[in-house]
Amino acid sequence: MLQKNKSIFVFIVLTVVIMNIFIITLLAYTLHTSRERKEAEVRTNVENLTLLLEKSISVSSREIDLSLYTLQAYVEKRIT
Repeated sequence: MLQKNKSIFVFIVLTVVIMNIFIITLLAYTLHTSRERKEAEVRTNVENLTLLLEKSISVSSREIDLSLYTLQAYVEKRIT
């Protein structure tokens, strides 16, 4: 009877250990996958912000160029 109880105890302990290893592995995989997904999302956001900043700078430089051209035309007109 004692041997049977010991066998059941060992079986339960092994089952719990195996289940814990499985759960830890599953959690590690989920964490890794989540991190990769978040990094991809952040990378996309950075690329989008970079494109927006680039367009904003481009528009601003065109506006400055147009303002300078208009100012040049005005100054040339006033001089002559």
